[in-house]
Amino acid sequence: KVARPLNEVPASVVPISGDTLTSLKLFDAKDIVSVAPGLDVNTASPNNTIPSMRGMTFDPFSGVSPTVNLYWNELSIDAGSAFRAMYDLGQVEVLRGPQGTLRSGSAPGGAVLFSTRKADLNDHSASVQLSASNQNLFNTQLTTNIVLMKGKLALRLAGLYDGNDANYAHNVITGFDSRSHTRSIRATLTWKPNENINVNLVHQYLYQSK
Repeated sequence: KVARPLNEVPASVVPISGDTLTSLKLFDAKDIVSVAPGLDVNTASPNNTIPSMRGMTFDPFSGVSPTVNLYWNELSIDAGSAFRAMYDLGQVEVLRGPQGTLRSGSAPGGAVLFSTRKADLNDHSASVQLSASNQNLFNTQLTTNIVLMKGKLALRLAGLYDGNDANYAHNVITGFDSRSHTRSIRATLTWKPNENINVNLVHQYLYQSK
């Protein structure tokens, strides 16, 4: 696989840059439907997230193959793992139509690709982003980039804490309101020994409670 300009790709692709996700304050992967025409995510049940494209949907508990394939750094994942809190993403791609030629699976609806940011091989950096709103939303994101060998080897660390009122439900018996907490940390090691080889090792821990 090689990088090519979008106007040279013979397929219907909707790319969403990491900067766009940050500027629009999209903290949950389900929110990308607001910037990806044709993509729908059914969240009627918190434990049964169903993505669909081109009007084709499915029930993940039925045992049938999904109509939309999901990938995280080119690895196939299920909808429950994909549509959670997101942070430090480099790009999201929404591909319409079957993608079995280039990727595993032949989902007829299309595919959604989540790509995390790679480490910068040339510059050190660090950032902190704090966001808060009504309904008790509080989102904190931290990143740091460490150059170990300029132009050759670098390490990127990213962390997230997100808290919100989930589906805003209230239990009239116990008196408690629904609440969602997500804690995550990700380490990305990027190694580029020459112009033709680029290796990225990613390890992520994510815990979510509702």
